[in-house]
Amino acid sequence: EVKISGTVTNEGTLALDSPAGGGESLLGGPSSQIDNDGVLTAQSETSNANFLETNLTNAPGGTVEVKSGELRQDENTTTINEGSFEVATGATFAATANKALFLNKGSLANLGSVFLTNNASWTQEAGSSTETGKPVSIFNAGTLTDVSGGGSFDLLDTAVLSGTIPTGQTVTADASPSHNAEVKISGTVTNEGTLALDS
Repeated sequence: EVKISGTVTNEGTLALDSPAGGGESLLGGPSSQIDNDGVLTAQSETSNANFLETNLTNAPGGTVEVKSGELRQDENTTTINEGSFEVATGATFAATANKALFLNKGSLANLGSVFLTNNASWTQEAGSSTETGKPVSIFNAGTLTDVSGGGSFDLLDTAVLSGTIPTGQTVTADASPSHNAEVKISGTVTNEGTLALDS
Protein backbone atom coordinates (compact mmCIF):
# COMPACT_ATOMS: atom_id res chain seq x y z
CA GLU A 1 0.00 0.00 0.00
CA VAL A 2 1.58 3.22 -1.22
CA LYS A 3 0.07 6.40 0.23
CA ILE A 4 0.38 9.44 -2.02
CA SER A 5 1.16 12.74 -0.28
CA GLY A 6 0.58 15.91 -2.28
CA THR A 7 1.12 15.56 -6.04
CA VAL A 8 3.31 12.83 -7.53
CA THR A 9 4.40 13.19 -11.17
CA ASN A 10 5.24 9.99 -13.05
CA GLU A 11 7.48 10.40 -16.09
CA GLY A 12 8.67 6.79 -16.17
CA THR A 13 6.78 3.60 -15.32
CA LEU A 14 4.62 3.24 -12.23
CA ALA A 15 3.42 -0.34 -11.71
CA LEU A 16 0.73 -1.90 -9.53
CA ASP A 17 1.38 -5.65 -9.32
CA SER A 18 -0.30 -8.43 -7.35
CA PRO A 19 1.85 -11.50 -8.06
CA ALA A 20 0.80 -15.10 -7.57
CA GLY A 21 0.61 -15.82 -3.85
CA GLY A 22 0.66 -12.10 -3.01
CA GLY A 23 -1.90 -9.69 -1.59
CA GLU A 24 -3.49 -6.51 -2.84
CA SER A 25 -1.67 -3.57 -4.40
CA LEU A 26 -2.95 -0.07 -3.63
CA LEU A 27 -2.24 3.58 -4.44
CA GLY A 28 -3.94 5.65 -1.72
CA GLY A 29 -4.54 9.25 -0.72
CA PRO A 30 -8.06 10.48 -1.63
CA SER A 31 -7.00 14.14 -1.30
CA SER A 32 -3.74 13.66 -3.22
CA GLN A 33 -2.93 13.46 -6.92
CA ILE A 34 -0.93 11.46 -9.45
CA ASP A 35 -0.02 13.24 -12.71
CA ASN A 36 0.93 10.54 -15.19
CA ASP A 37 3.13 11.67 -18.07
CA GLY A 38 4.62 8.19 -18.49
CA VAL A 39 3.13 4.71 -18.14
CA LEU A 40 0.99 3.45 -15.28
CA THR A 41 0.35 -0.29 -15.35
CA ALA A 42 -1.83 -2.60 -13.26
CA GLN A 43 -1.73 -6.38 -13.30
CA SER A 44 -2.81 -9.19 -11.00
CA GLU A 45 -2.02 -12.89 -11.10
CA THR A 46 -4.49 -13.61 -8.29
CA SER A 47 -8.16 -12.95 -7.57
CA ASN A 48 -7.14 -9.80 -5.67
CA ALA A 49 -7.90 -6.43 -7.21
CA ASN A 50 -5.46 -3.55 -7.47
CA PHE A 51 -6.86 -0.35 -5.95
CA LEU A 52 -6.67 3.22 -7.23
CA GLU A 53 -7.65 5.32 -4.20
CA THR A 54 -6.13 8.65 -5.21
CA ASN A 55 -6.91 11.21 -7.89
CA LEU A 56 -5.27 10.49 -11.24
CA THR A 57 -4.69 12.69 -14.27
CA ASN A 58 -3.38 10.76 -17.27
CA ALA A 59 -1.79 13.52 -19.35
CA PRO A 60 -1.98 13.73 -23.18
CA GLY A 61 1.33 11.85 -23.49
CA GLY A 62 0.52 9.36 -20.74
CA THR A 63 -0.71 5.77 -20.88
CA VAL A 64 -2.64 3.70 -18.38
CA GLU A 65 -2.57 -0.04 -19.04
CA VAL A 66 -4.77 -2.48 -17.12
CA LYS A 67 -2.97 -5.63 -18.21
CA SER A 68 -4.73 -8.28 -16.11
CA GLY A 69 -7.01 -8.66 -13.11
CA GLU A 70 -9.03 -5.68 -11.87
CA LEU A 71 -8.07 -2.06 -11.25
CA ARG A 72 -10.73 -0.67 -8.91
CA GLN A 73 -11.42 3.03 -8.21
CA ASP A 74 -13.23 2.53 -4.91
CA GLU A 75 -12.84 5.93 -3.25
CA ASN A 76 -14.58 9.23 -4.05
CA THR A 77 -11.77 10.29 -6.35
CA THR A 78 -11.52 11.60 -9.91
CA THR A 79 -9.71 9.91 -12.78
CA ILE A 80 -9.07 12.19 -15.77
CA ASN A 81 -7.87 10.58 -18.98
CA GLU A 82 -6.35 12.94 -21.53
CA GLY A 83 -3.99 10.34 -23.01
CA SER A 84 -4.46 6.63 -23.66
CA PHE A 85 -6.39 4.31 -21.34
CA GLU A 86 -6.14 0.63 -22.25
CA VAL A 87 -7.92 -2.36 -20.69
CA ALA A 88 -6.60 -5.67 -22.02
CA THR A 89 -8.61 -8.75 -22.88
CA GLY A 90 -9.73 -10.42 -19.65
CA ALA A 91 -8.88 -7.37 -17.52
CA THR A 92 -11.29 -5.00 -15.74
CA PHE A 93 -11.44 -1.36 -14.72
CA ALA A 94 -14.23 -0.62 -12.24
CA ALA A 95 -15.35 2.60 -10.53
CA THR A 96 -17.41 1.55 -7.52
CA ALA A 97 -17.51 4.46 -5.04
CA ASN A 98 -20.54 6.69 -4.58
CA LYS A 99 -18.85 9.86 -5.89
CA ALA A 100 -16.13 8.34 -8.05
CA LEU A 101 -15.77 10.17 -11.40
CA PHE A 102 -14.08 9.13 -14.63
CA LEU A 103 -13.63 12.08 -17.01
CA ASN A 104 -12.60 10.80 -20.41
CA LYS A 105 -10.97 13.34 -22.71
CA GLY A 106 -8.61 10.91 -24.42
CA SER A 107 -8.58 7.55 -26.17
CA LEU A 108 -10.07 4.39 -24.69
CA ALA A 109 -9.30 0.83 -25.80
CA ASN A 110 -11.68 -1.43 -23.89
CA LEU A 111 -10.85 -5.00 -24.86
CA GLY A 112 -11.83 -6.32 -21.44
CA SER A 113 -14.45 -4.80 -19.14
CA VAL A 114 -15.00 -1.21 -18.00
CA PHE A 115 -17.92 -0.65 -15.66
CA LEU A 116 -19.31 1.79 -13.09
CA THR A 117 -21.69 1.06 -10.23
CA ASN A 118 -23.01 2.52 -6.95
CA ASN A 119 -23.64 6.06 -8.30
CA ALA A 120 -20.20 6.43 -9.89
CA SER A 121 -20.13 8.85 -12.85
CA TRP A 122 -18.59 8.89 -16.32
CA THR A 123 -18.23 12.10 -18.36
CA GLN A 124 -17.50 11.50 -22.04
CA GLU A 125 -15.68 14.50 -23.50
CA ALA A 126 -13.34 12.69 -25.85
CA GLY A 127 -13.73 14.82 -28.97
CA SER A 128 -11.99 13.15 -31.91
CA SER A 129 -9.98 10.71 -29.76
CA THR A 130 -10.16 7.04 -30.71
CA GLU A 131 -12.67 4.92 -28.76
CA THR A 132 -12.44 1.20 -29.51
CA GLY A 133 -13.52 -2.14 -28.10
CA LYS A 134 -16.46 -3.06 -25.91
CA PRO A 135 -19.06 -0.71 -24.45
CA VAL A 136 -18.58 0.95 -21.08
CA SER A 137 -21.26 -0.47 -18.75
CA ILE A 138 -22.97 1.75 -16.17
CA PHE A 139 -25.03 0.08 -13.42
CA ASN A 140 -27.00 0.92 -10.27
CA ALA A 141 -27.75 4.65 -10.55
CA GLY A 142 -24.42 5.45 -12.16
CA THR A 143 -24.43 8.50 -14.44
CA LEU A 144 -23.33 9.09 -18.02
CA THR A 145 -22.79 12.77 -18.81
CA ASP A 146 -22.31 13.01 -22.56
CA VAL A 147 -20.47 15.88 -24.24
CA SER A 148 -18.45 14.61 -27.21
CA GLY A 149 -16.61 11.61 -28.60
CA GLY A 150 -17.43 8.23 -30.07
CA GLY A 151 -17.57 4.85 -28.39
CA SER A 152 -20.51 3.02 -26.87
CA PHE A 153 -22.21 2.79 -23.49
CA ASP A 154 -24.60 0.25 -21.97
CA LEU A 155 -26.93 1.62 -19.28
CA LEU A 156 -28.35 -0.99 -16.88
CA ASP A 157 -30.61 -1.01 -13.81
CA THR A 158 -31.41 2.66 -13.04
CA ALA A 159 -28.57 4.51 -14.75
CA VAL A 160 -28.83 8.26 -15.40
CA LEU A 161 -28.23 9.94 -18.77
CA SER A 162 -27.57 13.63 -19.41
CA GLY A 163 -26.06 15.82 -22.14
CA THR A 164 -25.75 15.20 -25.87
CA ILE A 165 -25.19 11.82 -27.51
CA PRO A 166 -22.85 12.84 -30.34
CA THR A 167 -22.68 11.56 -33.89
CA GLY A 168 -20.90 8.21 -34.02
CA GLN A 169 -21.70 7.21 -30.45
CA THR A 170 -24.16 4.53 -29.30
CA VAL A 171 -25.96 4.50 -25.95
CA THR A 172 -28.02 1.39 -25.20
CA ALA A 173 -30.56 0.84 -22.43
CA ASP A 174 -29.46 -2.76 -21.99
CA ALA A 175 -31.83 -5.14 -20.16
CA SER A 176 -29.28 -7.93 -20.11
CA PRO A 177 -29.91 -11.17 -18.13
CA SER A 178 -30.73 -10.46 -14.44
CA HIS A 179 -30.98 -6.72 -15.13
CA ASN A 180 -33.67 -4.25 -16.10
CA ALA A 181 -32.82 -1.03 -17.90
CA GLU A 182 -34.66 1.99 -16.54
CA VAL A 183 -32.74 5.03 -17.84
CA LYS A 184 -33.43 8.22 -15.94
CA ILE A 185 -33.09 11.39 -17.99
CA SER A 186 -31.44 14.34 -16.26
CA GLY A 187 -32.21 17.75 -17.75
CA THR A 188 -32.45 17.93 -21.55
CA VAL A 189 -30.86 15.12 -23.54
CA THR A 190 -30.08 15.62 -27.23
CA ASN A 191 -29.52 12.56 -29.40
CA GLU A 192 -27.33 13.06 -32.47
CA GLY A 193 -25.99 9.50 -32.46
CA THR A 194 -27.79 6.26 -31.60
CA LEU A 195 -30.01 5.69 -28.55
CA ALA A 196 -31.28 2.12 -28.39
CA LEU A 197 -33.61 0.10 -26.15
CA ASP A 198 -32.56 -3.54 -25.94
CA SER A 199 -34.32 -6.37 -24.10
